[in-house]
Amino acid sequence: MTAEVVFVHPPGSSFFMRELGAVVVDAVQRAGGRARLVTGALPPSVDDAGEPVVPVVIPHEFLALGGSGVAPDRLRTSIALNVEHPGSDTFERAARGAGLFGAVFDINEQSRDELRSRGLRVEPFQLGWSPVWDRWGGQNTDRPVDVVVLATHDRARDARLGPILLDLADLEQRVVMAADEVVVEPGGEAVGAEAKWSLLASSRVLLNAHRAGTESFEWVRALEAMCNGAVVVTEPSTDLAPARPGEHLLVASGQEMAAAVRGLVEDPDAALAVRSAAYDLVRGLDVRKAGARLAQAADDLTRRRSRRGGRRSRRGIADRPQPPTDGAPSSQPPVWTPASWLPGSKFTAPHVRVPGSLEVLDRVGAAAARRARCSGDPAPDRVLRPFRGHRSVAVVLVANTGSEVPRSVVDAFVAGTLIPGFLVMGAADDDRGAGWTRNAWIRRLPESVTCVQVQDGSLLPVPDALRQLVGALAEPGADVAYGAVVEPDGISATLDPLPHRLARHAYLDGPGLWRREVLHRLGGFAVDPWVDGLEDHDLWCRAVDHGSRHVRLGRVLWERVVVASPWAPYVDDPETVLTVLEERSPWVMRRDPYLYQRSEATTAPSPRTVRGAAVP
Repeated sequence: MTAEVVFVHPPGSSFFMRELGAVVVDAVQRAGGRARLVTGALPPSVDDAGEPVVPVVIPHEFLALGGSGVAPDRLRTSIALNVEHPGSDTFERAARGAGLFGAVFDINEQSRDELRSRGLRVEPFQLGWSPVWDRWGGQNTDRPVDVVVLATHDRARDARLGPILLDLADLEQRVVMAADEVVVEPGGEAVGAEAKWSLLASSRVLLNAHRAGTESFEWVRALEAMCNGAVVVTEPSTDLAPARPGEHLLVASGQEMAAAVRGLVEDPDAALAVRSAAYDLVRGLDVRKAGARLAQAADDLTRRRSRRGGRRSRRGIADRPQPPTDGAPSSQPPVWTPASWLPGSKFTAPHVRVPGSLEVLDRVGAAAARRARCSGDPAPDRVLRPFRGHRSVAVVLVANTGSEVPRSVVDAFVAGTLIPGFLVMGAADDDRGAGWTRNAWIRRLPESVTCVQVQDGSLLPVPDALRQLVGALAEPGADVAYGAVVEPDGISATLDPLPHRLARHAYLDGPGLWRREVLHRLGGFAVDPWVDGLEDHDLWCRAVDHGSRHVRLGRVLWERVVVASPWAPYVDDPETVLTVLEERSPWVMRRDPYLYQRSEATTAPSPRTVRGAAVP
């Protein structure tokens, strides 16, 4: 009697694991076994025909999403497939729970060694070529993308990748970096399944870097790339075997990774040699061999259960609640888990509201009084009309009070591949504030200007930045276009303006090229002193609140060269600032998952669109 292998994808878990489950199921089926993928709870131990069923789960997600409440007998007739690397919290969760299962498989050698050192018996699950991943087929195809990054945001990894991508800014990039949160379905900046594999099949190089605390090779990501002909350039890694550096992939450190990528792009013959060798390697590692071993392990578990008399009824042992064994909740999991950190975020809404001091009220009150006494518009320090500039495009550079726009920023715009017709620069007016200053300068632009980019003076554009943005804004219905920013400690502006994130994080602080009519329709930048320092964030919230459509370019366009953060009210009184933001963008701010229950959320007054998709 052959057991059916059932890969179980719990509700609320990552779609990345569901994609891996599809590979596992296909491997077992092509090895001659029975297998299927289900979303939900563990199935009964026998099917309707009385045939045995053995579940396979990813332990770190399964145990975190209620699996720790499953009956111990049922777990002992299930298989754990670990995909996490030592040094991460998810690996520790998997390691603590792995002993509950009847069999444990692992996809990489270092993880297997670590689990075995803890007294666990672990079998290898050697990943390799799979038709689920392959969208290339080994043919000679066009690859319009020079370098692609597929990763979630991680502080240490971001800081290493930023300078490398800046060095490669002249190449055709696709920087796909999602928030570090559970993504149940692909969407926004998260790319999965067909879109991901097609992107890899059209890319020359995959740039691979490790998360903090790990040196294990990211085999799943690398195999997806190799199956689709994207040459892998990776940081030094453990357990690279059977891949050999220089033959199947390239290994480099720091800025040497940029040189390795550029070398492959500029030498197609060298890239073809590595691409072909890597494809031949993975074709020889057909994952169906691992599928056969998994199916055999499932049969062994079934026989052991039969000898123990474990099958108590035709439907098998029913799952029954048990006390959690690893501290994980056994209640119904949430639809998603919000990110605790987003790159570039300068303000995070408080979990518990605590009013600020009276000193903050005094400072804001004094600022409001000064603004009420002001009359007329402040004059910018300089207005340039560069030779050969595009009359329809203007750039407004606003430095912090008491500082100046660096000359290097001005020179970069004048020397770019697309030169703005108007370049307005100066410091924020001390009495009126940055928002008032920006609005006044925009009003004084001639009617010929239809696209406006407003940014602080600390952002240095790459030569092609403005041309890329103008091209993106030409898309029908586009209201604003933006690209990634290399920060001193990472990479920001790679994420979409999604309501549940905007409600908690001010993470889109980089420049966007806006249609002037959209800025006018939104009422321009905030002049309320409570919003000082969050003018860009407030504008993004109101844009999403009003259904504006954005275009995000998956490439690095800016480098932050100066970091100067003057005092702002959100530093000492986030509670009041949050209240003001809620009044200005009620629909977006009511998406804060910590402050409101979903049943209390206000209803959007009209259908809203984020990158062409309706927001629920």
